[in-house]
Amino acid sequence: MTLVREGRALFPDAPTQRGTKQLEALLEARKDGYGAGIIFIIQREDACVFSLNDEIDARFSRTLCRAVEAGINVYAYSTKVRADEISYGEEVGVSLGCLAQKQIQNL
Repeated sequence: MTLVREGRALFPDAPTQRGTKQLEALLEARKDGYGAGIIFIIQREDACVFSLNDEIDARFSRTLCRAVEAGINVYAYSTKVRADEISYGEEVGVSLGCLAQKQIQNL
């Protein structure tokens, strides 16, 4: 992902039927007793927190919230992008608006 506003990485930056379908597959795996998680890679260094972009794809946002409620772990990492390499940067916090009173910090 590349969309960052005021230090907040936002996903998705365009509607993502494929992303929603992948989350639904993780939900099914979780129902079958498997552990599951999702990692968001931010292709920038200036993000401090990861958040959902409800305005772009509310269905994806709702599905990710269901996934978290089902016990699926969410992680986000910044990256250092250079002309000749891409490397992991820092793990960033995860803040999902669907959990209004509860902020998820790197579940």
